[in-house]
Amino acid sequence: MKFWSFLIFSTLMIVAAMPLFADENSVEVQSNLFEVRAMLFDVAEKIGGTIPAQKADVVFVPSVTHEANDLLLESLTTVLTNAGHTVLLDESSSVGSQEDTEFIKPVGDYRIVFSLKEVDLTYPNAGRKFGLWRQWVDRDLFVSVHARVIDTSSSVVLLDKLINSSKYDRIAANDFETIESSAYSFTNADVSESGVRRVLEQVVVISALSGMVAAYFANTGSQ
Repeated sequence: MKFWSFLIFSTLMIVAAMPLFADENSVEVQSNLFEVRAMLFDVAEKIGGTIPAQKADVVFVPSVTHEANDLLLESLTTVLTNAGHTVLLDESSSVGSQEDTEFIKPVGDYRIVFSLKEVDLTYPNAGRKFGLWRQWVDRDLFVSVHARVIDTSSSVVLLDKLINSSKYDRIAANDFETIESSAYSFTNADVSESGVRRVLEQVVVISALSGMVAAYFANTGSQ
């Protein structure tokens, strides 16, 4: 009896300690905001790459209002100023009625008309040890931007394209709290898990653990 009591107790202690050591080898991951910025910068490089190398005045025209417009504008500004261009912003198409407000539209040598279609974050899957302790979460990020680049001197369209960027990775449970942010709606999300299967796993594991606990105390009480 003492042997079985010791075995059951040792098993319970090992299972209870697993969450403390499960992710000790997890690699460093970047926050959701960092990853979105990086993806938008990648998009900005593809857009800016259509502008000829000669120094020019480039006008940004956001055609729709989106909470991530500032991040895309930041990336476009960095890409084009690093290339030696001067950047200007035309907000007339996204601010409201021109009857209420007067705008002086910057002309520029090139115009970049962009529309942020989607910036989306989901956690489509999560893994648990014995159905109880979360071990990892899959992260799925997606960015979609439609861009139109126009040479104002000739009205030639240099680019008219929907540009997508995505990233899918796995986040260790210990890192999950550090990647989220309340800065934007797309920098945090609920974790999706396979409901029925996970619940069944939890019921089985909890039942097994309860049985082991009951057996342990029954054995020790009978000594």
